[in-house]
This record gives sequence, C-alpha cells and structure tokens, in this order.
Amino acid sequence: MQSAPSPTLTDEQQAAAHAPIDAALAVLAAAGTGKTTTIVARVRHILDQGVPPDQLLVLTFSRKAAAEFQDRLRRHVPGAAEAATACTFHAFSWLLIRHHWAEAGFGRRPSILAAEQQELALMTEAITWDRLAAVRHDICGWLFLRRSAAWPEIVATAAERHADLYDQCLRQALDAHQHGQQPGSQGRLTADEAAQRPFTQLAVRLQLLLVTWLHDALRRRFASQRGDPGLEGGVLELLAMADKQAPVLLKWLEGQKRRGCMPDGDMYAALCAGGKHAGECGERLKWLYRVGAAYQQELLRQNLVTLTDLPLLAKQLLARGGAALAWAQQRWRHVLCDEFQDTGGTSLDLLVLLMGERRSVTVVGDDDQAIYSFLSAEPQVFPKFLRHFGGQQLCLQTNFRSTAAICAFGGALLHGNRRQAHKCMMPARADACAPVWVRQFHTAQLEAAATASEVLRLWREEAVPYRDMCLLYRCLRLQGTQPHAPLMAALRRLRIPHVLVSQVQLSEDPGVAALCSYLAAALGSDPAFRALLSLPHHGLGPEVCGAIMQQQAAARLAGRAPPGLLVCAERLCSQAGIQQEGHRQQQDTDRVSAAAGQLHTADLRELRRLVLLLRSVRAAAGRQPLPEAVGLVLRDSGLLPWLQQQGMAASPGSESGQEAAAFAEELPAPLRRALHKAQQLMEERQGAQQEAAAASSGASNGFEAPALAGGTSAAAARGLSSSQQQQAGDELLQELLSRLAQDTAADEGCDGLEREQQQQPQQQAGEGQQGEGGNQGAASQSPGAITISTIHAAKGLEWRIVLMPSVCEGVLPLPLFTDQSQAAAAAAGAAGGEDSSEADYGACQRAHVEEERRLFHVAATRARDRLLVSYVQPPPPAAPPDPGDEEAEAAPPAYSAADAACLPQCSSILAGAVRRLRCQQEVLQLEGQLPEHGSAGTWEDSQPPGLLAHDGNSRSPLKARQLQSAPKLSVAEQVRQKLAANPHAGGLGTKGSIAKAPRRPRQKVSGEVLR
Repeated sequence: MQSAPSPTLTDEQQAAAHAPIDAALAVLAAAGTGKTTTIVARVRHILDQGVPPDQLLVLTFSRKAAAEFQDRLRRHVPGAAEAATACTFHAFSWLLIRHHWAEAGFGRRPSILAAEQQELALMTEAITWDRLAAVRHDICGWLFLRRSAAWPEIVATAAERHADLYDQCLRQALDAHQHGQQPGSQGRLTADEAAQRPFTQLAVRLQLLLVTWLHDALRRRFASQRGDPGLEGGVLELLAMADKQAPVLLKWLEGQKRRGCMPDGDMYAALCAGGKHAGECGERLKWLYRVGAAYQQELLRQNLVTLTDLPLLAKQLLARGGAALAWAQQRWRHVLCDEFQDTGGTSLDLLVLLMGERRSVTVVGDDDQAIYSFLSAEPQVFPKFLRHFGGQQLCLQTNFRSTAAICAFGGALLHGNRRQAHKCMMPARADACAPVWVRQFHTAQLEAAATASEVLRLWREEAVPYRDMCLLYRCLRLQGTQPHAPLMAALRRLRIPHVLVSQVQLSEDPGVAALCSYLAAALGSDPAFRALLSLPHHGLGPEVCGAIMQQQAAARLAGRAPPGLLVCAERLCSQAGIQQEGHRQQQDTDRVSAAAGQLHTADLRELRRLVLLLRSVRAAAGRQPLPEAVGLVLRDSGLLPWLQQQGMAASPGSESGQEAAAFAEELPAPLRRALHKAQQLMEERQGAQQEAAAASSGASNGFEAPALAGGTSAAAARGLSSSQQQQAGDELLQELLSRLAQDTAADEGCDGLEREQQQQPQQQAGEGQQGEGGNQGAASQSPGAITISTIHAAKGLEWRIVLMPSVCEGVLPLPLFTDQSQAAAAAAGAAGGEDSSEADYGACQRAHVEEERRLFHVAATRARDRLLVSYVQPPPPAAPPDPGDEEAEAAPPAYSAADAACLPQCSSILAGAVRRLRCQQEVLQLEGQLPEHGSAGTWEDSQPPGLLAHDGNSRSPLKARQLQSAPKLSVAEQVRQKLAANPHAGGLGTKGSIAKAPRRPRQKVSGEVLR
C-alpha cells in the first residue's frame, strides 16, 4: 500500500519499531520521548510485512488518545486509519458485548447505566428485597413451610395457625398504612374488611407492613435467634436503612469490580460452603456478596451494564471459549496497547485470552506515569506481561519535549521510587533554558496575586499567549475547599481569560444526565424512568412514583416477574393493555384502577404526555436521523426551559422557522457536545454502510453496525421493515448512550478546550492587556485563555509554560487518610494479626507515596520551556521581644512553634527534590526557605514515615488509635505538668506572676537574626 513518508526516528525508536512482529514487545517510554510516533512507525512496519490493516487492534486508555492515534495514522499511513481498530479497553469490551449479547446472557442488546443516582436506586432495591427474602426465610422456618412458598401462602398459614397474632399485626399495619395516606384518599379499609380480603387484594404498602409486623411478632413469640446481626431489631428500621447502606455497598462493589472480582451466585455459594468466614465479620461478608450478586442479577434482568462491568463481562465472555472468542481472534491478529501502565490485571487477562497462543502483541507505556491506582491500575503490570508473553523490553529515554532543567527536575522527583527500569530522560534540546523556578509565599492570597501578575507579565513582555500556559493543581476540591479559588479571583481582577478543565464525565452535567435519562427510558430502562419522574419540570410527586412502583412490588410479592416501569406507567394511564392480559391479572387491574383514582388529573395528564414522548423518541430514532430524535427530547420535554430557570441555558429564540443550526447554538455547551456526538455517530454509521455496500464485504472497521437509517428515504432504499428500523434505532440510541457515558471532559481534547476558550469575551482579554508597557503587537492577536486543570486531566497534554501553585504538604502529596488506613489495617489484621496489619499498612503507605511522586513527575513534564512551582509557608515564629521593648511587646503575638505544625508548609516531595538539586543553579532557582527539619512526609528514599492526616508522627493506624484515645488535658493541667517538668520556669515574680524563662541572647550574623 502507498504510505506517506515517516518522521525520522532515533536509534532507540528504530529498534522498538522494527522489532520482530511475531514476538511480544514491551516498550518503556519516558515522558516526551515520542511513544506515539514509535507506535505509528511500528504499525507501518507491521503493514510492510504484509499484514492487512483490518487485522490491527490498537487499545488505549482514553478516547482522546484513540482519536489522536487515528489522526496520526491518517497523516502518516493513509488508508490504515479507516481499516484498523483504535479504541479504549472499555470500548473494546462494549464492542464484544454488543455483538455477542446473547452469549453474554442478556435478553436483548444491553444499555450502559452511567448515572450514579440510578445505580443507587437499583442498589437500594436490591438491599430491600434481600431483607424481605430473609424475612420470608425466617417465617417459613417458624411455620414449617418450604422456602419457596409464596407470600399469599405464608400469610394465610400464619392467619390460620396464629389468628390472634395475625389480627394484632393486621391492625398495626393498617394503622400505619392509613397514617401515611393523604387526607381524603379513597379506599380506606377497616380492620374487619382487611381481614376478609385475600392478601393479594391488599394495597402493596399494606402488604409490606403486614409481613414485617408479622415477622417481628413471630420472632418475639418463638424467641428465636437468626444469627445474622443485620436482622436484629425491627425489620421496618432495617428497610429504612437501605438508603443509607446503598452508597457504602455500591462503593464496596465498585472496588471489588475494579480489582477483577464480580460477585455472583456461585461466588456466594462458595463463600458459604468454605467455612473459613465465621462470626460477625463472616456473616457481614456473606451479606455483602449476597446483595452484590442480587444487584448484578437485576442489572442482567434489565439488560443494563455499568462502566466497571464492561471489562469483566468481556473477560467472562472470552473465557467461555465460544463464538465471541473465535470471532475476536479471527478478527484481530496483531494488538498494540498504548498507556499500558494505566491498566490492571483485568486488561492483561483480556490480552491473554484474545491472543491465545500468539505473541504478536506490543505494549507501550511508562511506569513512572502510573497515576490511576484508584482505578485499579497497576505499575507492576509490565513484569506480569513479560512473565506471561515473554519477549523483550526496550526503553525510550530521549526527551524531545522539555528543556534540560525540566528533565532533571522531573527525574529528581522520582528519587526513592521502585521502578521497572532505571531509565532517565535525556533532553534532545540543546538550547539555553531557564531553570525551574521555585518560590515561597507567606499566604495563599500573596501567592495568587503574584502568580496572576506573572501570567500577565508573560503575555505583555514575552508575548506568550494565554493558551500556551497552564495552571496545574493536584485536585480542585479538597475537604470542602477549592485550592484554586484565590487564584481564579486574582485572574478575574486582572481580566485574564481562563478556562477550568476537570476530569469529569460528560454525562454528569445536569442537562446531559437528563437527556440520557430520556433516551434510556425510551429503551425501557427502569432506573432512567424513575429519574425522569423526579425531574422538577414534570411536577410528578411521590404519589405518582409510588403508584407506578407498587405494580412492580405487587408482582414480586406474588412471585411473578416484575414489569417495566414504562409499562406500569402506561397501565396507569390506560387500562386497555391490562384487559388484554386475561383474567389472571384482574386483581392487578383493580389495584391499578384504585391507584389511578387517587391521583390528580393533572398528574395523570403529565404522565401520559411523558409516556407518549418516550414512545415518539424511540420511533423517531428508527425512522429519522439520530440528531432529530435527540432534538425531539430537547424541544418537547420541557428540559430547556427548566435549565434556563436554573441559569444553565440561554433564553430560547423564536421557534417559528428556527433552523437546526440556530437551535443547536442556543443549547448549553454540554448539550451541544451531546448533539454533536449524535451527528458524528450517524455520519460514522452511514459511512460504514456506504463502504459495506461498495465492497459487499461488511463494514471495514471494528465497529460493524447493522443497517441504520439516516432518514426515511434511506431506510426505504435499503428495504428495511418497520421492526428492522426499530431495532436499528435502538442500537443507535444504545451506542450514543455508551459514548456519552464513556466520554469525559478531558476526552474532548484540544478541540473542546478551544471551543471553551473561544467563548471567553474578547474584550475581557483586551482590557487586561492594554496596560502600561503592554506589547501592542501581541495585543492585536487573540491570546486565548489560560487553562486551569487537574494533573490527571492534563495527562497526555503539554504547554509552553506550566505553573504549579499550592504545592504544599497535604495537597501534593495528599495524606493517606486515617479512616482508609484503619480499614486496610483491620482487614489485614483479621487475616494475619497485628504484625500483618503493620506490614500491610506499610506497603499501602509506600505505594501511596510513590504514586504521589509519579503524579508530581507527570505535572512537571507537561512543560516544554518553563516550569514555575510555588508553595505557601509562613515565616518561622519570631523571637520573643527584648525586656523593655514596649513596641515589640505591644505587637500581636506571633504563632508558636507548636502552632507551626498546623500551618501550611512546603511539600516534602518538592523539598526533597530541591535539596538534591540546590547546588545546580542552572537547573533550579529557589526563592524562599525550606522547612527547617523534615516533616512527617519527608519520605526520603525507601522507608517513608507515616502519612496519617493530622498526625504526622504516627507510624501505623494502630498507634493512631492509641493517640486518639488518649485523654485531652485542660490548659491548667498542661501548665502544672510543665511546671513539674521544669521547676526553674515556675518561680514567682515580684508581682505574683509566673516568671518568664530566661531568654537566649540574640546574635546578628550577616544581617540575619539567629535564635
């Protein structure tokens, strides 16, 4: 194939690019060493060996990296970008599941569930029904019934054998039920009427109250102990705790998934049969696995997957060895993986299963840039890769990005880390460079003002555009504070345009989250439909939501499969669908009619409008272009007026004759990006269809799509039936939801950043530039806006000048918080005792320190020409005033040395690097003072001390608990202890006061006062 000329490669790049293609290869590439160029060159080499481009699979960590790689291929290897598959690990997993959903166990093509509130709602339901299942198990045991007995049989048996107890529980449940009803509600029952009715004809809430009261009464009567600590006390209290337990359990489940463990029924059964977990902790662990398995089963029933499920489900799918594995191995024979240090054991398992016996796999990354341990990334993944695949390991060390000073400073930050290969960054630039500038400020306000003034000076005097500068922070939110807030205020005062970029998901925007809920609810997602019911602009209260969800609860209590919430809403609006289901559902019909009669007419009208909108959106996705279906939601749902009231959208213009482009311009920026993704998805699918029609051999890229309609005429031209059109529209909506769920603000790349910068008022930049001494030539050009970003969001990007404010202890590095440390130590102690707890905590502590060093290293290596680092550290405490110095004694007292521990100080990572480079003036320039003695976070070399928050001297959480349990002394008691320890300091003066300790004489040496 004809290819464009490749860029010149260094010897080390040449060796990596032309390594044998049938052997495994691991390339450790330091920052700025041209790893993407090397990967593209290796792709050229593989293609030159006669490998078809459609057999190449390139896996990356982010969609931004995948888009950048495809752009490089498009420029240097024409034709390969369209044929090769470049995607993230999550997108690859989604591709496998989407094509082989039946083999994965789904009833239809699944959708991605990305909203946290919807996941919490599902988890709350799982906890609630798990509690009710335990209640049923208890009652069946007490009544000598089989475990599979349905609730109607259980209640009837209890009423027959314990009539007095049943009547008492029924009256209590009826009182509680009627107390929760609205005044004037219809259908109020007396105790005699409720006793004569069968269990299935009672209200759902009354059924739940009755079974919980019955359980508590029977337990008290039989005085039996279940042994499960979670079921001690009243069941109603336990059910009320489900909302509080759901976030904790969901966080635990997400952590298990990220570590490669997805709880299921088999795992729970093995845990119960093992016998190793006894006692309260063992029962709690079994409960966690049981609820987690129920949650996963409910996701499977509703054909939903979460983002953390995707790699695990793909791994399970390939491990089955069925059609999915055969299809994937035949489809891709050569695999290249970028940013491999950001992966973990699950990603490596995917590669192992995909490659089988083949070894034609290349991984590229930098273990010194592994900063995603909270996503279960493992820096040790390179040794694991080499142990399984063998092959060779090569290093790229020539840095083409940064100056020699920045390279030296970045290497000094990694001192003391355990590394896969002791590589270094050798600068390729031989030009003169400015040293790394490290400055100290006494307050955050002084630091913000000086940093903003320096940014303005760089633009005025050196003509550095704002777009070429970046402000990097460890995090934008820290314990309820915003470290960047003072600097943003200083930038506003100087009228410097700026844009804030953070690593947040696009679907977390309120407008985009609501849009995703509409699209997912149109596909039948219960959590999405419940989210729609709670949107304020629909005005549907809890009565409507309760009337809909009662139908699901009634089906569960009757032992039937629960219907979808959208179907329940249709039943509530119209009973035509229920009457066609036959005589078996007559009781449900009566219950729905009673529930509808208690709702307000306006609520029913709004619910009917919502149901019709969702049906119209689903039908439009199959008959019309996808952007029109999305626009239908935005225009007819009332979402835009609500966003306008919340201040998140501009006022809509005239709707008469409004063009699609003008309508899109009025949308908020996140919704515009969502609409743009819909347009981009439709164009990609239409292009794939045209290529498939021309080649008559299927789609040429890895994302094969079925025939999708770009409009009514296109669908008719392909001869699609109405059912095929509907299936095509559903697949389009599912793919759009998956892209919105996986995309983050950082994945928008430079284009998204430029769009945000262009929105800044041009006069804002101009007013800030036209000061005295301003560069008039530079001011005539648009400088763009300076970027304020987190380090994680800036990974993979670069700027001419990088400024890092607030590099203080407790910020960079962050402390290893006490609660996390104690939890890890307790878990380790339960397995191996106190010594194991100490060792486990030490390993966790060291790993945290090493990642904080790597994070600082990533931030420093984003700079090309200049790096400016600053920290806040007040001056040391002043010496006591001389006797008789009335002016000094009248001044406000300075803080003491004891108070200095609570004040901000220089980061220990920064202090260690500065001490190592202080003698190299061409590398580093320090303006300020370092801490006089090493703090708790000095972390020198291989034995870092404790990182406990608020207690730097603690070496373990065990000692931290001892310090926390120590009694606090009053001020008087502290004074008495000090006097007892130092009798000479407690002599009485002539006026009856405590005499001051003798002062040390002050000595003046070279203008400095030494105490």
